[in-house]
Amino acid sequence: MDMKKLLIFLAFGSTISLSAQSIPSNVPTIGLLVWYPLDTLGINNPAPDGNSSIGRDLSGNSQHWSAGQHYISRTDRHGNIGGAISSDTSTLETPFVGVLGQGSRTVSLWVKSKYSQLSGYSLSSGYSIFAYGAQTAGNRYSGHLDFNCQGFGIGSAYSTITNAFTIDTNWHHVVYVFDSTNCNSNCSVDDVIIYVDGQVTSTCNTFSPNTNINTISSFPLRLYFGAASMPDSLRPAIDDFGMWDRPLSFSEVTNLYNSQNIPSYVPTDSLVGWWPFNGNVNDYSGNGHNGIPTNVTYDTSRFGNLNSALKITGNGFVELPTLASVNIENHTFSAWYKTTDSSLHYSMSQQFHWNLLFCKD
Repeated sequence: MDMKKLLIFLAFGSTISLSAQSIPSNVPTIGLLVWYPLDTLGINNPAPDGNSSIGRDLSGNSQHWSAGQHYISRTDRHGNIGGAISSDTSTLETPFVGVLGQGSRTVSLWVKSKYSQLSGYSLSSGYSIFAYGAQTAGNRYSGHLDFNCQGFGIGSAYSTITNAFTIDTNWHHVVYVFDSTNCNSNCSVDDVIIYVDGQVTSTCNTFSPNTNINTISSFPLRLYFGAASMPDSLRPAIDDFGMWDRPLSFSEVTNLYNSQNIPSYVPTDSLVGWWPFNGNVNDYSGNGHNGIPTNVTYDTSRFGNLNSALKITGNGFVELPTLASVNIENHTFSAWYKTTDSSLHYSMSQQFHWNLLFCKD
């Protein structure tokens, strides 16, 4: 059997509709201070006040900014051209001040790095992804990549932790959750929980981690795109930056990651399941219809993302046992697949429960 690659979602029901909204429905709005989609698609999704620029803020707080001519259009994690941005300069500045003092906060963003391809850039130097505050000890709040070890980290100026993560050139969701009520006004970067792709990561490096966090307003939120000397073609891309004045819960973080993996063009009304096959056969619709794989591995998707498509070997299939309890008499089934053998086809079958099968004619 030759290789097949596919991305898949299932939607069942008598009526399917898609309604436009500025902020994705899975994004928590309680305590939301800013939501930057960071795309060139504002004409189709303007801010509540009508702003359609690259730097528009969809939260309703009008923290808009101008990228001028310094942005570089990038393809987002859903394959939308112009759905994310990079820059031909190392820094883009917004007017957003951010949460100050020792206030609880959450920062969420998507990052796609090409840093791991570079030569001549030491891991020990790393670079910031975002920052605001002041350049004095404890008074800045910043996220970074690769400081003394490979991974994502948090800093407060001269005080950092980096959590281990193997950096590649795929999109990754990074969330920094700081709950100051857990540290009784004696808070440091060691009290910030870092999630990468919905999972808490372990620390691989610390630098003066016990310095108290006390963010002060000297400069507003800045987004960073690598060192000034970095070639534009290798600068990282950033997408969907949000900040809240409270700590998001574990379920909110995981829902933010899982649900945001559903492309905006996918109808969510009556959606039963969405399986992107990004290293697993889990259902990212939020309905919990996770699969059980047999004779499968993971390969490169049609967008060029590693471990983001299902590769079937032998008589492979994915079992979807929890769908047995769902009434899906009327349904729509959609999938992308690729094969070099025209006699191969895929199907959905139901006996005791649903299976995704790959067969020869």
